[in-house]
Amino acid sequence: MKKTQPSFLKIAKSLSIYPSKRLGQHFLINEGALKQIVKAASISPDETVLEIGPGIGNLTWHLSKEAAFVIAIEKDFRMKKVLDEVLKDTENVFIIYGDALNVDLEKEISDRKLPSPEKLVSNLPYRIASTLIVSYLIKYDFLKTYILMVQKEVADRIVAAPGSDAYGGLTLKIKAFADAIVVMNLTPGSFYPKPDVSSSVIQLKRKKKVDDYQLYFKIIDASFRHRRKKIINSIAGSGLFGIKKEKVGKILEIAGIFPDERAEDIGFDRFFKFYEIIRKEIAINELKMTNS
Repeated sequence: MKKTQPSFLKIAKSLSIYPSKRLGQHFLINEGALKQIVKAASISPDETVLEIGPGIGNLTWHLSKEAAFVIAIEKDFRMKKVLDEVLKDTENVFIIYGDALNVDLEKEISDRKLPSPEKLVSNLPYRIASTLIVSYLIKYDFLKTYILMVQKEVADRIVAAPGSDAYGGLTLKIKAFADAIVVMNLTPGSFYPKPDVSSSVIQLKRKKKVDDYQLYFKIIDASFRHRRKKIINSIAGSGLFGIKKEKVGKILEIAGIFPDERAEDIGFDRFFKFYEIIRKEIAINELKMTNS
């Protein structure tokens, strides 16, 4: 029997549930966009999907029609009344009420005896989008594909090319774990209430390239701390790894980086080469200390 689509926003308003300015909530009400997001996720009938911030449940409902199970994490407990109503005829959705940045997702999945989700499909709360994406890429290897609505400015930073104003630490940190593309852009009119910014849907495909992400992140943070400075001055001036400026310059050159280049002009491949050399250098120094 085909399920009748609920009137999500109408039900929310009838329950006196409105978007929270404090949480930066904007409900996606563009039906065409909702369907495009689900289509972009290419969900198989046997898959479990994760959603962050289901809000009034419209994307959740669409996901539930395609997936075997949907696990949704909602911070705003007010939404329970709406979600209970719009999902009352849906048996394959499991709502976790809590902060997505702090929830022990693996424990929640285990407690419910559910398969681990391979896809994260969400209209992310914009205030936590960058932090959450990096955090989940680090913590949850089982999430292979991300289809995410984010602020367009954040999307631009994630997919930016070297030399562009948007290119920076976020670009390179995400590139260490996944390849990213923009799926589509949306105007403020697709949301209730209308945000002051445009939005984009991005796709991340997990392709982990860095093993020691903490070391790699230290290199990236040091390099972009003063993005207009020469890379040799940024890294040597950070005091990281206790390597003198002259040695930093030699390592940069081996990695194919000119010492007077700026971080904003250096692509991932060369940063990765620099990271690999630094990693070996640290390992050699630790071995010497062990044997001394």
